[in-house]
Amino acid sequence: MNLKSTALPAVMKASLVASMLFGSACAKPLEAPQGQVLTINGIEVSVTDVKLAAIDLEGPSGALATKKSTLIVSLKLINKSAEPLRYDLGWSTTSSTQANSPLLFLDPGPEIQLSGQAQIPALILGSSAYTPDPVASPRTLNPGEGVDDLLLFDAPPENAKALLLSLPPALFGKQAKAPAYIRIASVPTEVQPPQWLSEKDEYKGPSLRFTIKSVETLYPPLLKADGKRGTSSEPLIGIRFTATNAGAAALEYLPMAAGLAVDAPSLTDASGAPIERVDFGPGIAHAETLTARKSLAPGASLDDTWWFSRPANTVTELLLRAPGKRFGDTGLIRFKIPYTWSDPRQFAEIMPVPAQGAPTNE
Repeated sequence: MNLKSTALPAVMKASLVASMLFGSACAKPLEAPQGQVLTINGIEVSVTDVKLAAIDLEGPSGALATKKSTLIVSLKLINKSAEPLRYDLGWSTTSSTQANSPLLFLDPGPEIQLSGQAQIPALILGSSAYTPDPVASPRTLNPGEGVDDLLLFDAPPENAKALLLSLPPALFGKQAKAPAYIRIASVPTEVQPPQWLSEKDEYKGPSLRFTIKSVETLYPPLLKADGKRGTSSEPLIGIRFTATNAGAAALEYLPMAAGLAVDAPSLTDASGAPIERVDFGPGIAHAETLTARKSLAPGASLDDTWWFSRPANTVTELLLRAPGKRFGDTGLIRFKIPYTWSDPRQFAEIMPVPAQGAPTNE
């Protein structure tokens, strides 16, 4: 469930909402613990998992890592009633309440009295999306059909011992008039970090496959528009890679020099200090560096090189990040690359291009 509504205040006067839903004299609210199925009007709902994680959100310019950890609640629903069920968790609402949206509170104890109880805000995504979430809009579930959804919330306070998930009445069919609750008795404290791949691994996105072929420090040989050959003035680090379209539809690759509306690949040291990207500029080309957009048909591959300034001699590890959107896909590519400083040989600064068009070492 990707929420796009306005953020709620930290504390909600839920007693007023509850009184409107339950009335002054009502039966004890229906509830179940995490891991147990709660059945109302033939609708089975359960919380199958709760975890803290560092997640990536897909935005207009590509995937970005969130700065704060996110609580992910895995919700499973099966419609075992005789009627179709509209599964709607308040995506279009401008103000989330117990009547229309899942809300998360610090557990108030055996008696559900939410007046003044601290609420854990839902993660507001705005124009971004959490791509692993399979449900981002209302849908109709016919009898026998089900859905596995992900509810995203801010991380609870460090001193939180237990949580209470409030589920809107409509989740249990037209006859339901009051919210139901699932108690989360154990609050996760360890944050699942993002997955970093090693230089020898293969990144697998929804459609993209990405592997690093080489990482080398050198003065790259450059071909100039006037037919002369030269090198960069300083040694650079070149990351050579292969990208393959493993999907069923064509992808479009945006090289470093193109696609300014999409976030560019980035390289940092282990502390996060950025390593400057390098673009050779107009009229200068490198034989193994693409400069124009390229379409990748299903099953097709391409090779390209990304260039960065040479890191300092104190750096021993590099972190490469690149949005899958650079390749027409989603997700965030992450690689940890070991690094050893070197002082490579420099070619002569400017030389005529040999007749066969290949650079020489002489």
